[in-house]
Amino acid sequence: MHDNDIKRLSRLTAILTILQTRRIVTSLNLAEKFGVSVRTIYRDIKA
Repeated sequence: MHDNDIKRLSRLTAILTILQTRRIVTSLNLAEKFGVSVRTIYRDIKA
């Protein structure tokens, strides 16, 4: 696994945890938290 793959997997796991524990989360909040674009968040959620 490459470093980018590990970062993405870690981010996906964290996003799932956040979505399960909070009521309302915006893609902008997630993008700011992980230092990525909103588009990346949408790609991650689609995955």
